[in-house]
Amino acid sequence: MNARTTSADPRIAELEAIVAAQRAELDRTHERLHGKERVIERLEALVAKLQQQRFGASSERHPDQGELHLFDEAEIVAAEGGEEDGDVGAAASGTAVAAHVRRPRSPRTLPDHLERVEIRHELEPEERDCSACGETLEPIGEEASEQLGIVPQKLYVIRRVRVRYACRCKGCVRSAEARSAPLPGSRASPALLAHTMVAKFHDGLPLYRQERMHARAGVRLPRSTLARWLVRSEALLQPLYNLIEDRFFDYDIALSDDTTIQVLKEDGRAPSSKSALWIRRGGPPDTPVVLVDYRASKSAATASGLLAGFEGYLVSDAAPNFHRAVAENALVPVLCNDHARRRFAEIVKTLSKKERTKGWTATKAMGFYRALYALEREVRDAEPDVRHARRQDEAVPIWNAFIGWAREVADGGVRHAPSAKALR
Repeated sequence: MNARTTSADPRIAELEAIVAAQRAELDRTHERLHGKERVIERLEALVAKLQQQRFGASSERHPDQGELHLFDEAEIVAAEGGEEDGDVGAAASGTAVAAHVRRPRSPRTLPDHLERVEIRHELEPEERDCSACGETLEPIGEEASEQLGIVPQKLYVIRRVRVRYACRCKGCVRSAEARSAPLPGSRASPALLAHTMVAKFHDGLPLYRQERMHARAGVRLPRSTLARWLVRSEALLQPLYNLIEDRFFDYDIALSDDTTIQVLKEDGRAPSSKSALWIRRGGPPDTPVVLVDYRASKSAATASGLLAGFEGYLVSDAAPNFHRAVAENALVPVLCNDHARRRFAEIVKTLSKKERTKGWTATKAMGFYRALYALEREVRDAEPDVRHARRQDEAVPIWNAFIGWAREVADGGVRHAPSAKALR
């Protein structure tokens, strides 16, 4: 018996080695399979996200974004409904009823600060004869109505005349001083410069369109000329910019963000190079400050440089370039919930109605955000003290419960890669 066991041992050992090798290969196969499943899940989530962005509706999209309706905007907006023609004036809040929101008619009174131009309508002399007795009709009262008028953009020439004075003794000649031009050698008045800047940077009206508008008035103002005016105005407005920036650094709460832009013709850089616009917002509540700076990159060094000298709380997203600014300038980071919420919202948009009821991580997270945002809507117009008290009493408990739940879910592991990323 011992002899048979001994003789069989090499065969058993060989079989065990084969089994062990097959198990190891099976484990590697399972690992590759799970890896491919994770890749498939990420790709499916990406495809669903791209499909939603391409074909789905976005509740967060600004009405001016998306497809450009050049000719049918009036029909589209009119079909959506809204205030009637007589409702020009101050907005009125709606009254909530069970099935809908009843919108009361706004007062027909137009704003008091607008200039009133009175046009009187009177009967002609031959129309003032009484049809009953033939006597002359006398005025007994007036009926007035108001319409909203507009004076279109009007170009005019400012002709400055300097009067010269002289004494009869011919020993003294003096001329009245004229206001210096904002841009020496240019015919642009301060009003025209200000109008060009507001139209370009505030109203988003490109220079080539402003050129066309001036051409309709019979004035040739090439966009190259308008562009030179804007560039030269930088030095003119630098002292004002410095004062505004000082106001930004004097307050202890600031917001910063960056967005990628592409500059086609920039010295020393390829047209495909990516640049950035940096936004800094802060200042006291009664005099808020918004600064927009162009930089060639979105680097951490850029963020740190723009915030050098600022002390206090910095509201930003969780982008790595702000980590250095926070560390180097000893700032208190306040991360942005809008950015975090957006990741969960993008996931929810890709789920079917059935999936949304199965307790997905993103669905539950959006439930916490709905509660927080509902409170913010309620206190939006309240006094700061009231807003702070409501947030402390109601928002803080919701937030603590949210963070506790998120940590528990993250520690337990989440297979859905986008959800795991959103939690992080």
